Amino acid sequence: MANHQTCLNGFHDFKFSYLEKFPLGVGDFSKYLFNSLAINKATTSVSTKHQLKGRRLSLSQVFPEWLSVVDRRKRLQTSKGAPKADIVVAQDAVSRSGFIAKDITFENTAGPQKHQAVALCSGSYFSVFYACSFKGYQDTLYVHSNRQFYRDCDIYGTVDFIFGDAIAVFQNCNIYVRKPMSNQKNTVTAQARNSPDENTGIIMHGSRVTAASDLRPVQCSFKTYLGRPWKQYSRTLFIKSTIDSLIDPVGWLPWSGEFALKTLYYGEYMNTGAGAGTGNRRKWPGYHDITNVMEAGKFSVGNFLAGDSWLPTTGLRGKILCLKESLPKNPARRKLLQDVSKKF
Repeated sequence: MANHQTCLNGFHDFKFSYLEKFPLGVGDFSKYLFNSLAINKATTSVSTKHQLKGRRLSLSQVFPEWLSVVDRRKRLQTSKGAPKADIVVAQDAVSRSGFIAKDITFENTAGPQKHQAVALCSGSYFSVFYACSFKGYQDTLYVHSNRQFYRDCDIYGTVDFIFGDAIAVFQNCNIYVRKPMSNQKNTVTAQARNSPDENTGIIMHGSRVTAASDLRPVQCSFKTYLGRPWKQYSRTLFIKSTIDSLIDPVGWLPWSGEFALKTLYYGEYMNTGAGAGTGNRRKWPGYHDITNVMEAGKFSVGNFLAGDSWLPTTGLRGKILCLKESLPKNPARRKLLQDVSKKF
């Protein structure tokens, strides 16, 4: 679905006339994709977590093929001294399944005046980015497709700087909003889910949204929002994160008029900080001020990312939602939440 939509975006963005010659074929293909997703969702009675239960990826699956077995085991261990940089790396280092990056900065130095300038486009299945930095302005990090986990990372940008249609979870990350051009508004995310049956979304857990050093002195001069809907069923959640005062009280920005306001899913759960208040948030049908821990739990690393089935093999482990901090007195309800918390 993501690849198909990216192709269509290219035709529209670059105004290729070829698109006009086969709209019927393109439309039919889109319908086939939507139907396939709907059929799969309707016929599957168990969650993704249960489908993948017991499945463990071997080292050959979670690391690039060109890395030796010995190096695979040492890859995530902290080494002494600065690592030696490679002159040539595999050109498929970032698109292959099981891509892992640690202590690397991905930067696009084009600046805000160049508008869209991606620092990294990630489409790797079961990919992990640990203690990495992503620096740019507009469209810094393209979480294009598949399952992706970001831990202890720094992401810098201005307009839609975390965007795409992946199943992406950002945990304990710093989201730094930079100073945009004078006529721009900042939007942290622009998620691209295009069907209600897609299992994609951008989840921010235990992270911090704050102004970068260049924006901080003038942050009152620029509007900053948590996100806007790039596609019809855009889905983004901020869970137990710190949201600073730079975020506008309405929280979210429309893409164009009424587009996607009834079909998107934007949620906030137990966030803190000067910009975390939900009293003045948008009154869109698709906005959710989440108070139910079970609803928030759907977007855990284990449930949403199916992390239990593959993250342990990478040497990292994600955590989400400490459910024990607000257990009810009702014994049956208490036991249920305790059982659920074990799965996170």
